[in-house]
Amino acid sequence: MALHQAPYEIFHDLHRLLLAHGVIPGQVYLETLGHYFSNVVAYNSPAMRGLVETLLSSPTMVAFNLLQNAVDEAKGGARVQIMAERYAKDDLRAKMLSHAQDEFRHSTQFLGLIKFTGIQTESAQNEEEKAESSSETQKVFDFDDVLTTFIARVHSIEIRSWTILRMYIDILEGYDDSRLKLTIPVLRQILADEARHVAYSGKQVSDWLEQDLAYQHHAVACLAHTNNETWEDFARMSRYLADNHSEALENSCLKTPAASVSDVSRVVESALLA
Repeated sequence: MALHQAPYEIFHDLHRLLLAHGVIPGQVYLETLGHYFSNVVAYNSPAMRGLVETLLSSPTMVAFNLLQNAVDEAKGGARVQIMAERYAKDDLRAKMLSHAQDEFRHSTQFLGLIKFTGIQTESAQNEEEKAESSSETQKVFDFDDVLTTFIARVHSIEIRSWTILRMYIDILEGYDDSRLKLTIPVLRQILADEARHVAYSGKQVSDWLEQDLAYQHHAVACLAHTNNETWEDFARMSRYLADNHSEALENSCLKTPAASVSDVSRVVESALLA
């Protein structure tokens, strides 16, 4: 694959996804996102695909990534629920609350997939790790935002999740014989949820763009923020590989503090009881 090529035509695929979910995007939405995705974004770049292929070649790296995804899904779900309960109304509120429940389920599903890597996570954690986990969890519940900006950010993040999950599935399906292929049915379930999240958030962003052209600035800023954030994620995964390459590229045990697993449980349980 040449360096300028990307795996997907995101804007074309996005437009088709919206129509398949009964969403007819407005002209401003089409022009805004069409222009933005005319350039290659981090999560649709050959560099990202290469990193994902490397990641999926190592059970240790897969386990590390699944654990990170589980934490991110739990935190994201809690924030969606917080914003829905504070500010959203009617149909948008219902869709956001459903979205939050999906994210909590995804968190549990990602944790459940770790067994297919054959890697065991370490259960011991010290007091410092417990304090750090509690601090990170509290940041989730201290979260606040303007609803219109939040939904634009949700839309940009869901487009990224939907794109990267497709990449994971494509790569895994190309394997001749791998236990990791057993993760594909669960990844497809999560992908279907992400497509619904893209659709409802896309409809809301499109409606707001038609009502107020100034909102275009916020929508583009959120797309750019997600792209920049993805390059940081890319750097994080690369740093993990650089620091652990001798173990990560072999079938060795993953030594991950249980603070991360504890963080998932605490965020999910607290959000459901809030």
